[in-house]
Amino acid sequence: MFKSNFMPTLLVGTLFLLGLFFVIDDASAGAALNDFHRLNDGAGDVAPAGWTSMGSPDSVDAFRDGIRITNSTGNRYYSRGIDQTRSVCLQAVVSAQSLGGDGQRGAEIWLQIPEGFGHRYVKATFDSHETTPGDPATLQFVVVLRDGNSGDTEIGRITIDWTAVPRFRVRLKREKVNDVDSIILQAEESEIGGEMNWDNPLEKNSTTTTSIVHPATSFVASGGLLSNAGFGNIVSGSYWSNWEYIQLTQGDDLNESLPYWPSQPPEPTLVHDDKGAGYPQGVDLSVDLSGLGYLADDTLTPKLDADGTTYIGETRMNPGLETWDFDGLNANQVVFGRVIATEASGRSMTSSDASVNIISQAPHLTCVGFWAPMDKGPVTVKGNNRALPLKAQLFNAFTGLLLTDTDIAALPMVQVLFDAGTGGAPVDVEDDVLFAGHGTDSVQFVYADDGRWHFNLKTKNHSAAGTYLVKMVSSDGTEYVIDPTCEVSFIVP
Repeated sequence: MFKSNFMPTLLVGTLFLLGLFFVIDDASAGAALNDFHRLNDGAGDVAPAGWTSMGSPDSVDAFRDGIRITNSTGNRYYSRGIDQTRSVCLQAVVSAQSLGGDGQRGAEIWLQIPEGFGHRYVKATFDSHETTPGDPATLQFVVVLRDGNSGDTEIGRITIDWTAVPRFRVRLKREKVNDVDSIILQAEESEIGGEMNWDNPLEKNSTTTTSIVHPATSFVASGGLLSNAGFGNIVSGSYWSNWEYIQLTQGDDLNESLPYWPSQPPEPTLVHDDKGAGYPQGVDLSVDLSGLGYLADDTLTPKLDADGTTYIGETRMNPGLETWDFDGLNANQVVFGRVIATEASGRSMTSSDASVNIISQAPHLTCVGFWAPMDKGPVTVKGNNRALPLKAQLFNAFTGLLLTDTDIAALPMVQVLFDAGTGGAPVDVEDDVLFAGHGTDSVQFVYADDGRWHFNLKTKNHSAAGTYLVKMVSSDGTEYVIDPTCEVSFIVP
């Protein structure tokens, strides 16, 4: 960033990065326009679409994050039409220009607003001023509110120290304040502390040392019926100005307070994504901004307070129903999450915090099977001395690793539920389970050399007519659970 060098006998080098933004808030009208331009966005674009360029300066060059207009023989400015029935706001993020000596004027932004058979010409100019005339040591830099149809009569000024603070936000607005059609000029430090209460969504028009509020009717109406907004170098002199982005906001009517500010997002939902005991945990953060009046260039960023730090998720544009996964978290802690909605020039609103308690449960195992021949659906069993070969594999649901009998202390077991088809709840008939070959007296599976768990279920004790549902389940739910499990049905006619 440029640094300004204040010398009483030298020009002061400072730099204006100005932004104006065009938004019609669709909160009530249902039609939003967000015409945001970051000048010289990396492609060397020095002419914002929708803005008409006028004049012939010495040069208009791509510079840093914006454009530099230099003139000594001709002016250069950009303008575009506005709707005179709506509130309007031009916003500039400012870093100064080459000014020096008393009474010099650099770049400006303006509004031309139709009134009767003429228009009001409202200007905000960036000037130098000696508080003690003839004493260069008292040189200050000011943003001045002027009446362009009355010989640029000064209405008020805001003094800002370009030498101490390199970057400012300047705003020129027309809207109703306490039901009075008003012109508002505001200027504040854009990056560090200071009197910033005018840039508060609840106090947009506060009258402070950084703000001027003046009745619109006090500005002279003359000339033709002009209705536009503009920025650039349009006064005589030799100087340059830098412009980073342009932003022009219009409301639904004169009663709407500007600039557009994204509404506070709803509180997000946090859900613990249990990975099992002994493994890093996860949290899913979700929120739905659909239909809440956010603009296409608005962004949404999630933050999660966990593990003694704040994790920041992916920023997404044009938010609707959004979900983020935060993984690798420590277990046994309460975590807090929120989302931040931000509009294109940086104004943001933060949701209230949501919380969830991460308490790790028993690990989840995934069952794959049962393998052939028990993979064809319900089996009809005729006779009472059949053996049904149950074969399956178990995997850690979090790591995906295959588990053997060396990984599990409590071996998986067979569960059999009997449904007689009479409308009652199925009955657990585990006590009737018998095995043939593969299996144990405690109805547990055994792990074989083929890398699968086996249990040969004898049907001798299951002769009653009905449907039998067979599952692989954990024999110790505190060590692990099987979800999803493997299951098969057999029918005794």
